[in-house]
Amino acid sequence: MRRSVRLVLATMLAVALWCASFGTTMQAQSPAGDVKAMTFDAVSIKPSSPNALSSGMGFDHGRFSAPAAIFKFLVMFAYDMKMPDYIYGIPDAFSNARFDIEAKVDAETMEALNKLAPKEALEQEKLIVRAMLEDRFKLKAHKETKNLPIYSLVVAKGGSKMKESNLEGPDDAPKQPSLRIRSDSFTAQGITMDLFATNLTFRVNRIVVNNTGLKGHYDLALEWQPENAPASTQNNGLDAKPSIFTAMQEQLGLKLEPAKGPVETVVVDHVEMPSEN
Repeated sequence: MRRSVRLVLATMLAVALWCASFGTTMQAQSPAGDVKAMTFDAVSIKPSSPNALSSGMGFDHGRFSAPAAIFKFLVMFAYDMKMPDYIYGIPDAFSNARFDIEAKVDAETMEALNKLAPKEALEQEKLIVRAMLEDRFKLKAHKETKNLPIYSLVVAKGGSKMKESNLEGPDDAPKQPSLRIRSDSFTAQGITMDLFATNLTFRVNRIVVNNTGLKGHYDLALEWQPENAPASTQNNGLDAKPSIFTAMQEQLGLKLEPAKGPVETVVVDHVEMPSEN
């Protein structure tokens, strides 16, 4: 069983599941109803080499690995944030600091995690990492809702161009939604507009809220020119692709309208360089 969360700067595709608990005590509810705090049994934190590159972070069979981890991305994972831009208050000293982190849980905690459903196990793993940050980095933080720029996903003038899905599979068994996301394309079958809006968030670096009023499941294909694409591909004559905003209207009949709305953020109140192993 592998549950790995990749938080790479180039992709920003850490699809979030909001944790139900926000407190200083990290707790998990066992199937028998007993409450037991879950923490790492052993943690190693070392400064990374100056030229080290982050390759993501994640759990694998009770072991947590985060090579060359950026502190803001550790907080992003632990607090289940969609983007690092919504994390405030991290001191400048942590801007360029990277940490090699290896940690593991004990056998009892591993057994308890294995008894949980995947979504519940992921929530507990994030709480375990949060407990580690509070212990070793002396992190104190709180969540705060701010009124910030967002995008409102609406149906463009002329109506939707998307195809509603046929959700019946072989032998009348329901088909499972599927999606494939690349740096310049998005292909999906059986997707809801809520899920589409969530994934657009990672491409436009701003929260996207579904206000289309479309309640069904849809098949769609979207292609665009990434903003950070090399100039040689951006000026390729007839082969040049539109921006994601233009592509949304031309290919899907949808529009991203700038707006303001409530956004959940994390504010760091206190943090220190990690204690030695």
